[in-house]
Amino acid sequence: MQNQTPKKFCSLINFDNKTLDPWRKAMQGYAETYGHIYLISDTETTGTSVIDKETKLFNRVLEWSILFMYKDESGLLRNCLDEGGEPIVIDEPINPFYAPSQITAKSKRSVKKIPYDSIKIHGINEGYLFGENPSVPLDMDNSQQGENASECATGVRPQTMKIAGTFGMVFETIKDILSSDPYRNGNAECTLVFHNAPFDISFLNSECEIEGMSLVESHFSVIDTLTEAKSIVPQSEIGDYSLNSGFKLMSELFPDEVKPVSRPVHTALIDANILASFYNGLVLYNKRYA
Repeated sequence: MQNQTPKKFCSLINFDNKTLDPWRKAMQGYAETYGHIYLISDTETTGTSVIDKETKLFNRVLEWSILFMYKDESGLLRNCLDEGGEPIVIDEPINPFYAPSQITAKSKRSVKKIPYDSIKIHGINEGYLFGENPSVPLDMDNSQQGENASECATGVRPQTMKIAGTFGMVFETIKDILSSDPYRNGNAECTLVFHNAPFDISFLNSECEIEGMSLVESHFSVIDTLTEAKSIVPQSEIGDYSLNSGFKLMSELFPDEVKPVSRPVHTALIDANILASFYNGLVLYNKRYA
């Protein structure tokens, strides 16, 4: 990682703290009305496994996005909306390279830079996390590595001018939004939804251990749409059961409900939107063919 000018604080980049109380009140209303909230989620990471196979260092979470949703009377996911009618969404880069308040053994054995192969997938580099440049374009060639990647105007996350928050900051904000009585009293359930959930949950739990926080399953139940798809859709129809192949199938079968999603850059938020549509496709598929 390149030398950084000393900076004193992190920030939640895509989240205005003034909206926290209205969001909490809105989520209380959804909990009281529907009793079950679904957190449609995706992450971006520094690697493909929690422990890097070559270096044996712990990989880290770089981005976590969540769509807060409920199920309507037909069983389909719908966005929870704020008082202005906008979807309630957490869409945050996460900076694992910002000095933590305490150094743990696990943080000492974590990666110290983002591998080039990972940057090629999601475009997140250290400069972006420290607010110094946009995320890098995903069509970069071998001359456009790391901090030297070109800053084209399309297909990138814009420069933030802020240090991205830590995992702990993001996770505590998510829990705060869901801190009203229905959730605390157990009268409303919260479920994380991932495609290939063991991958994302293993990374999130690793971050919890680094930060000394309780594991995500102590706060949320988990649904894995990969497991759901394998129990519902024959492989002859869906192919490799990836999110891409599943979304393609459902958009062909149910074009009125599963709409195209633009994907100019690989982000957790875009994939969370694709996942929400795929989940609804699974519901419709199960109704039609069960």
